[in-house]
Amino acid sequence: MWCLKGDQDLCVYILPNQKKSFGKSQSDIKLEGDATVSGLHAVISVESTRESDAQYKCVISNVSKYGTVVVRDEEKKKLSANEKFSLRPGDIVQFGQKYTFVALCHLFVIVRSGLNEEDTERLRDIADYLGGRLSETWDNSCTHLTVAESVLFTTKLACALASAKPIVTIMYWEAVNIAIKESKELPKIEDFLPRVKEEWLKVCSRLFLPNEKRKTLFKGLSFVHFCAKQYFTYAQLITAAGGKSCVYPTKRPLTPRDLTARNAIVIQQPANDSSQLTQVIAVDYPIIYCKLQAVKRRIVSDTEIPLAILYCTTKMYCNPKFDFATFVKLKTQIFSPSDMIIVEDTQEVDNAAKKQIKRNTIPETCDSQNNIVSTKMYFTDESEQRDQQSQNSLKESKLGSVCKSERNQENKKVKGNEIQKKDKRKEEPQRTGANWYERYLNQEFTNEILRKDIPCGKRFTKKPIMIPEKILKVDDFVL
Repeated sequence: MWCLKGDQDLCVYILPNQKKSFGKSQSDIKLEGDATVSGLHAVISVESTRESDAQYKCVISNVSKYGTVVVRDEEKKKLSANEKFSLRPGDIVQFGQKYTFVALCHLFVIVRSGLNEEDTERLRDIADYLGGRLSETWDNSCTHLTVAESVLFTTKLACALASAKPIVTIMYWEAVNIAIKESKELPKIEDFLPRVKEEWLKVCSRLFLPNEKRKTLFKGLSFVHFCAKQYFTYAQLITAAGGKSCVYPTKRPLTPRDLTARNAIVIQQPANDSSQLTQVIAVDYPIIYCKLQAVKRRIVSDTEIPLAILYCTTKMYCNPKFDFATFVKLKTQIFSPSDMIIVEDTQEVDNAAKKQIKRNTIPETCDSQNNIVSTKMYFTDESEQRDQQSQNSLKESKLGSVCKSERNQENKKVKGNEIQKKDKRKEEPQRTGANWYERYLNQEFTNEILRKDIPCGKRFTKKPIMIPEKILKVDDFVL
């Protein structure tokens, strides 16, 4: 289908095997108010062709004495009387001095997913009317994916997302028919977006809008499958997002360093497909798993591939270094009683708990030493109550003196131990160099040590020596 878009949102649609005439009076499209426009100025037709990839071509025929001008790549061409000229998308057609139109071509290769028989027949009729084509499978030539209003997250849907192609409901094509009849612009895609049927997948419908960033989401990444069926399921999807994929084992053997490379994504073997598990894979799979665990990487589930494309990110999905267990643990530690998000520090909580226990243990030990058990007492006479209070005060004074003497003895022992430790530190030579922190290894926290010889109190963190990671090349993927 071709369209000539003019001023004031005027869109002239020309369907396959149709003609539209332009002129002042004897025409389909009236061009009034310009003396240089003839009664019948030009005729534009859409004809079938086999010469190019386009299914139809747009031909303009000039029938005016003043001529028609076509601007292509900033070069003007004036058509003589009865001259025919094939238009290209983007050409500017000028009738007379006032009227200009831009030639646009709309190709429709529509793929359906999740439609019932009635909606499928409606879609087929609309595609034939527009000069489009209805396809059962997704490929690079597809332009639209048509789904039901509530859709499952299928491979076709993921391919359309990775290819940055529109995903619409069948109501979109009904609106296209109305726009053609009223010579208006085509409807907006965002007004006809579906919703996801899966309840566990919380997705906003606007995520289905075309995003050019998805075309390069997997650029530079290499996916390794252990199942041929799984490979053929996701190969087209990975390629559409700019990545590469292969089936293990390849003709050119992949070493453990290849599989632990920075850009290597090892896909998990399907648990329900034991027929694809060869002897080589059965032996190598546990070894590869251990090698990945040694470098703190993981085997990625195949379900993460469409999720990464949906959310257009590889920070969480298809990231071998992302630990879902740690992520879930951190999420459980975050709670929001109000508008603020408070993250509990387990280290500080433990220390506070220990301090609280120490404060409570002192009176309990004193009570236990004197075998005094606190109970509720009831009095019937005021004199008995006074006598009992005086006896309790005497007991408490004696108990306080005993506890105080015990505390003094304990403090003397602690001070004596501290003096002995200081004397030993003075006798020991100061350690310097790379092993300065060895004396702190017996402490509770060794990953982050406070250097006391630096006045500013700067903290240093021990970091392991990182070996440069290998980058898996496309040449390694020889099937």
